[in-house]
Amino acid sequence: MPDGSCGHRLRLAIGALAAIPRLAELDITGRRVDEAVADALAAAEPLRDPIPDVRGSTAYKRALGRVAAEDAVRRAWPEASHD
Repeated sequence: MPDGSCGHRLRLAIGALAAIPRLAELDITGRRVDEAVADALAAAEPLRDPIPDVRGSTAYKRALGRVAAEDAVRRAWPEASHD
């Protein structure tokens, strides 16, 4: 998460939830974890465009992607420097 310029950038890759992998990148400098999660979910929302198939419905895949994005941010947060 630290970007080497006294700021913090969050990069969130979205795969298997659209026809092609997509990347969301946003500035989270000065944000708390709950704010960073909310920002990440908002940035990832338009990138998710799953198709229904035998592995699940569109709604199921959207919900799963939301949970995965939140989990990724929360797991990475302790490893980042937040001075």
